[in-house]
Amino acid sequence: DTLILDEDGIYNPADFNDRLLLGLKGTMSEAELHVIRARLTGGINNKARRGELRKDLPVGFVYNDDGDVEFDPDRQVQETIRLFFDTFQRTGSAYATGRHFYKEKILFPVKVRKGPSRGEIGWEQLTHSRALQILHNPRYAGVYFFGRHKSRKRPGGGRTYKKVPLSDWLAFIPNAHEGYITLEQYEANQQRLK
Repeated sequence: DTLILDEDGIYNPADFNDRLLLGLKGTMSEAELHVIRARLTGGINNKARRGELRKDLPVGFVYNDDGDVEFDPDRQVQETIRLFFDTFQRTGSAYATGRHFYKEKILFPVKVRKGPSRGEIGWEQLTHSRALQILHNPRYAGVYFFGRHKSRKRPGGGRTYKKVPLSDWLAFIPNAHEGYITLEQYEANQQRLK
């Protein structure tokens, strides 16, 4: 004995015709949501292809007032990141780079991602996984990129992320901004890490 009300009328789910109409309305709403989502995704992808989609920047970079990417104004952050890449060039290993920072008691800058201090710089010990993350990030070579990972919904909820080959990235724009290393150094680092 429950009735359903919307802006067009009152429906009785116990009545066949009302159930049929509610089912059609639900299907149309689902299709409408799909179209809206597809348009939004298309807009994001087009903006990314042009290199105009703003994303969170890795530590060492900030957006200026014009929306352009530039080095973090904090000299200590810049010098620590340059030291990181110099140390990797010298040692040839992400693990050895992290160990050098540990032995010399050099803390590495990190961006706070959550909470009231979001966006501020914190300092912590450089881990091996963090070193690999930095070395694999093309932003440090001045490259704008988008679409490095594909996501897929899992049956039980949540998402899984999978890395895709460079040829399948949506955007890879060299010289989009100044980098801590050159694109050639980045590519050499990737070969070295392999």
